[in-house]
This record gives sequence, C-alpha cells and structure tokens, in this order.
Amino acid sequence: MQGKDDNFRTFFDNMGDIIIVGSPDGKIFYTNPAASLKLGYSPAELNGMHVLDVHSADKRREAEQIFAAMFKGERETCPLPLQHKDGSFVPVETRVWFGKWSGADCIFGLCRDLSREQEALQKFDRLFRNNPASMAFSVLPGREFTDVNDAWLKTLGYSREEVIGKTSEELGLFAQPERGHEVAEQLLAYGRIADLELKVKRKDGMVLDGLFSGEIIESQGEKYFLTVMIDQTQRKKSEAVLMDSEERFALAIDGTGAGLWDWDMPTGRISYSIQWKRMLGCEKHEVEDSFSGWKNLWHPDDSALIEQSMEDYLSGNASRFEIIYRMRHKDGGWRWILTRGDVVRDAQGKPCRWVGTNLDITEQRRMEETLRESESLKIREELLENALTITKNTLRDIVSLLSKIVELRDSSTAGHHIRVARLATAIAKKMGLTEEQNGYVQTAAMLHDIGRIYISTELLNKTGPLIDLEYKLVQMHAQKSYATVKDIDFQGPIAEIVYQHHERMDGSGYPRKLRGSEILMEARILAVAEVVDAMLTHRPYRQAPGIEKALQELSSNKGIKYDKAAVDACLELFQSENFDIQSA
Repeated sequence: MQGKDDNFRTFFDNMGDIIIVGSPDGKIFYTNPAASLKLGYSPAELNGMHVLDVHSADKRREAEQIFAAMFKGERETCPLPLQHKDGSFVPVETRVWFGKWSGADCIFGLCRDLSREQEALQKFDRLFRNNPASMAFSVLPGREFTDVNDAWLKTLGYSREEVIGKTSEELGLFAQPERGHEVAEQLLAYGRIADLELKVKRKDGMVLDGLFSGEIIESQGEKYFLTVMIDQTQRKKSEAVLMDSEERFALAIDGTGAGLWDWDMPTGRISYSIQWKRMLGCEKHEVEDSFSGWKNLWHPDDSALIEQSMEDYLSGNASRFEIIYRMRHKDGGWRWILTRGDVVRDAQGKPCRWVGTNLDITEQRRMEETLRESESLKIREELLENALTITKNTLRDIVSLLSKIVELRDSSTAGHHIRVARLATAIAKKMGLTEEQNGYVQTAAMLHDIGRIYISTELLNKTGPLIDLEYKLVQMHAQKSYATVKDIDFQGPIAEIVYQHHERMDGSGYPRKLRGSEILMEARILAVAEVVDAMLTHRPYRQAPGIEKALQELSSNKGIKYDKAAVDACLELFQSENFDIQSA
C-alpha cells in the first residue's frame, strides 16, 4: 500500500495543477508543490487547514453547498476561485472525488488553474471592444444580439440598450431581409462565411454597403454567431465616380500596346483588359477574372519571385512594384512580361485596390539574350554543372546518413524525415517554387530533427505527458539541429530553414518567436508538412490523431499559425489528388 501511495505522491508532485487531499471531514493532510506555488502557503501551513479555508470567507458557505452537490453527483465542478495567502484570487475549476490514502478514507481535490484561459478571454475582449471593424455576437437559435462592439454602434447609429436582446429582423438591419436570412442559413449550414456583400440600414435609415465575414463559435455550452462587418460604402462610391474615367483610361492604355489589370482586393476579383488577354493569344472568355486566372499562366520557375515581389510591395518593404517574368501564351510558348502597378489603400492603410499594366517585352529579351550568348560561356556553364552534380551527390549521402542517426535514437519517428520530405517537396512544387528551392526544402526536411540526437532516449520515448521542463528540453532540438548543420556548405539556407521549422506565422512558435515575413517560405512549407506527419504517426504518449484531424488543424489555423499558400497546396494534394505520404 505504501508503494501505491508513493506512486500517487510522485505523480501529484509533478502536476502543474493544484492537488489537495483531505479527510472526510475536510481537514487537509497533503498538498502538492503546485498548491504552495500558486496559493503562497507553505505545505506546513496548508496541512491542517480546512478545504473551505482556501476560499475567501464570503464564498465558503457557497463552496460548501457546491461540494455537497458534487458529492451527491448533482454537479461535476466548482467554479469558485481560490484565495492566495496575499488576498488575491486564483481562478480555478475544481473537481472532487472519494478515495483512500494509506488505507484511510479521504477526499481528493483537483483544481485546474484557469489563469491563462481568463487572460486569453481578456485579450479577446480587448480585441473585440477596440476593433475598428464592426463586430457582433448573437446567440443561437434565436439569433438575439448578446454583445456588439463600439465600432458596430458607431457605424449603425444605435445605443447598446437598443440592440442587446433584439434580432437583426427586429431592428430592420438588412435593406434586403431575404438576403440577410440567406446568409444566416449559409452560416448555420457551413459554420462560417467570408467576404459576402450585404446592404444594411443605419438607425437613421441610411443604407450602407457592408462586407461580412463570420463563424459559429461555442462557449459554455452555448453557440453564437460572431459576425464582422467592414463598411465599404465610401469605397463603393469612389468606384462609381472612377468608372467613367477608367473606361477612357483603358482606351488610352490599349493604344500603347499594354494590357490593363484592376484588382478589387477585398473581393478578389481582377478585371483584365482585352489587350491584356490578346497579348497572350486569348479571347475575353478564356481567362478567368480572378487572381488564379493570372497565376495559372505564370512560369513555374518564376512563381516564387512574383509572389515575393508582391508581398514586399504590399508590406512596404519595396517602394514600387515592377517585375519581369514569363507567362504562357495560348500557343504553348512563353512570353516575357513587364508588369508595373500601384496600390490604393483605405482609411486604415489596408490595400483595397491594385491597378497596373502588362507589357510584352519578349522580342526585347530575345535581342538581349542573343548579344550575351557565346560558345565560351556555354563551356563554362557545362563545367560548373558537372562540378555541382558531384557536390550535390556527396551532400545527399551526408544528409541520408544524418537522418538515419536520428531514427536510431528515436524509434517512434522512424521514416518521419522521409515522409516529411515527400510531402514538403510536393507542396513546394504545387506552390511553384523553383527547382533550387525544392532542393532546399527536401534537404532541410531530411535534417530538421537532427538535434534530437542530443536529447536522452528516455525522454524521447517517454510514454506519459511531458512536464514543462521536459517539453523545453525537447524544444531545444531546433537550436541543436541548426548548430549541427550550420557549418556545412549546402549552397543554400538549409540551416536557417531547419532553425525555423517550428516557428509560426502569428509568432506563437519557437525558438525565436518569429512571425510572418521573418520566416522563410521553405520553413513555412516544412512546418505544414511536419504537422501533418506528426499527427499521422503514433507516439509513445498518444495514438495518431489521423489525416482528418491533421487537415482540420491546418484549415483552422490557415493564415494564423500556418502559411495560407502552403496550407492550400497541402489541402489540394490530399483532398483533390489523393496524395499518399507513404509512397508519393
């Protein structure tokens, strides 16, 4: 029996949540270290206290009643906070059950610390309150408003008292009520909506053009609509004013031989002039008026450069947008295109419209290439190519050896590097990265966990949950991997890709908390592939969640934790092309 108690004590002592063990009359005789850490009492001070004494005096009677109901099976948890020795409160959720300790009857109490959850709720509330976009919560199934932010009230001209408890129908918000009903049904059916245009009425009767997004969220057993509206009334008016002048401008541009494109960024629609399509041998109906209609015509080797140039310009890292690349002609050949453009931003500084021109400079490029060509240049290029082939073969052998060393140390990840490399390179190809970048992705994928050789096999193969210190030790493999490969001349940013493969777009990753454009595209791709294979693989401490959970994780965090383009490419591989990570 003593051995069993020792096992319980060891388990409890390593838990991050508070454990309290007391006699049936409520006297405490054991607490774990987390109790002292979170409540400020020493173990000696806690021992002998009554379980009700860790609640504030004004809550003890209520706590006693709740515990009595829990012991009768009438409720599962107690939501009351515990009181710190200094008088402050620790938000917890408490569960209790009967058991035995050293052969005697006892009561076990588990108090889960909710401090982080409450902090997250407070952050969300600040974001909700201060967001410049109009945001609203409405409870299902009646769709009565339960909360709206200040931007919503200011935009639509209501007071909070006039809105809470009412429905959009009762307020007459939608200028076209049947359209509002359709959108609500769509949200119920699919769980989310994005970028839907609806006309809404202010309290004073003025009609606004709203761009709506929303999703269903669940809190404390209730389901809610969370909707976000961007007021684009002014933008719509500006577009109407510009329409006539744009037609005249398009005629002038066509006279220069250049093709005009006009990108409505909130809706994603791009209008291409007749000349834009004609320079590629296409009729008006043969190119879709969307970004994909343009992107599908890019040369695969130029895609990454084009997207990076767009990102640099939109983020302000480049003062102008001007790029030369190749587009596919209807006859199957490639045309060299010079693209220039300028962006229009809204009052918040966000890009709302991008207008530019395409000019066919194929003949000019051919003349330049003819002047540069020479036989001696061809010979030097052949010698260089042969030398690179030899170097690449040697490095490939080194990479293969290092990845096998990792698998010998951590049997639960056998084949992980090869599967991640297969998926990551498939994503890179789908995204149109260059052949050189594909090579970087494949090499980094084979090496990304080499740092695990510095972690003990006992920790790598532990069957239970990791404590905070153990988790931090495992996280160090990213730095160790970087240190292991950084001095190898891979002719590319392999070490940095390895270093970044656990970073996330929103800065929540590790080890350097990088975000957004600070993370290499190759590392973003590797992060997506690594997440998929990790969730397809059994580990000592859990079963594999499976492909559906993996794809759901990517979809839920697309554009948040994970790069949007990389996630889209990954989802297309599995959902449309039946990608097999085991034998691709």
